[in-house]
Amino acid sequence: MKDEFARDIRCEIEDKICYTEREANEALNGAKSHNNRSKKIPVRKYFCKKCGFYHLTSQAVSHNQNKKLQEKYRYKKEKLRKRENKYDWREEYSLLLSA
Repeated sequence: MKDEFARDIRCEIEDKICYTEREANEALNGAKSHNNRSKKIPVRKYFCKKCGFYHLTSQAVSHNQNKKLQEKYRYKKEKLRKRENKYDWREEYSLLLSA
């Protein structure tokens, strides 16, 4: 968004440029079409509850989503470990019975 002097309006808390939803979509599409390696390319928009506008970020996943994914994969690893331990126990038991 722009003010009356055509300057970007910035969020006071996060110090990022404020966009309406439409402006954020246009900025994302414009950034995808131009390959500029010197800057981080924004990959997603998010709604700021503090100022009521949208901001752009170069992080593909938000911090909270990243935490949820890490917990999900940690749970899956534990489940696989338990399954492997279960099979190891059965193999050892079958070897003892066959001896």
